[in-house]
Amino acid sequence: MNLNAIHHAKSQLHWENPLLNPEFVADLTTIISPYATAVGISELFQRVPPPTGLQVITSWKSDSLLSGAADPEVLRVVEEYGGRLYLHDRIHLKLYVCSSHHAVLSTGNLTSNGLGFSSRPNIEASAIVELQSDDWNRIA
Repeated sequence: MNLNAIHHAKSQLHWENPLLNPEFVADLTTIISPYATAVGISELFQRVPPPTGLQVITSWKSDSLLSGAADPEVLRVVEEYGGRLYLHDRIHLKLYVCSSHHAVLSTGNLTSNGLGFSSRPNIEASAIVELQSDDWNRIA
């Protein structure tokens, strides 16, 4: 993605899903989302080509698994796309990392509703942010 465009856009609130921008997805490396479903990931990659080496970090807390907000089938889908899945029990942020220095910070989870693909999607917003080395230390 054009870094000048990222720099210019980072101060703006985005109401549309930035993951539908093929330039952004081409640079996507990591998705951090406490709620992720196989349907959400599959629908995303039906619309845009999946990135190489994708890492997904999610949470499988019992209440989210029981409600369907989290889905163990995510492992199969992520592996089908050549990615890796990691579990983290304390995350709440939704961060779609497109390089080591830029990401989309979003209210939307990696689900059909959160990504805006369902018939009654959630109302979500996002902003492009610049990542610093300290950000990576806090995420780890």
